[in-house]
Amino acid sequence: MRKRKKERKGNTRKPLSRRDSGVSVEPVASKRSGTAKPTISIDETLQEACLLHQQGKLSEAKSKYKAVLKVNPLQFDALHLLGVVCYQEGQLVEAVSLIKKALERNGNVADAHFNLGKALKDLNRLDEAVKSYRRALAIRPNHTGALNNLGNVLTQLNDLKAAVACFRRAVEIEPNLAQAHYKLGNRLCDLKRYEEAVESLRRALQIQPEHPYALGRLIYAERRICL
Repeated sequence: MRKRKKERKGNTRKPLSRRDSGVSVEPVASKRSGTAKPTISIDETLQEACLLHQQGKLSEAKSKYKAVLKVNPLQFDALHLLGVVCYQEGQLVEAVSLIKKALERNGNVADAHFNLGKALKDLNRLDEAVKSYRRALAIRPNHTGALNNLGNVLTQLNDLKAAVACFRRAVEIEPNLAQAHYKLGNRLCDLKRYEEAVESLRRALQIQPEHPYALGRLIYAERRICL
């Protein structure tokens, strides 16, 4: 009897601590073989995935993000960034689904709302895209990417005054954004505010002298002033 108790004690497995469970997941050992599968570190796998993603290796990054989600199906970064990969691959519906799932876990990440807005815009779901960009800006008011993209969508919706406000705010935050100055000038032309348009278009050309469209638009605005 004593010998059996000793053997049972020797087979007792130390439970995972709270700290351990937050870092990695260790699958249950196979009873037949007595061996365990390798431990998967969520943090390390995410870091590897992000590096691959930044290098443009989308397929490999996608596999890593999916590996994380097999361990933790609700992991925010893996859901969000897998959605970004899907967006980059043109899988827009899947991108929207994944990023929305991520935002259900944490709705306070401006970049996730921004990326959702991009996918919705490309699906021509413009009203939804506007809401996503505005949520991003509510969290991070100086998000120039969201301001520019919101201005673009508002232009498509023919809300030109609101678009002007977005582009103007973007260049106030980052004065060297040539494209934002150009878009601001373009929208001002549409509103027949030609003197303001000239100022913005000249600024775009100062920053980017070889801008492919700013010069033509500037000439147009200057001619309209002279009429």
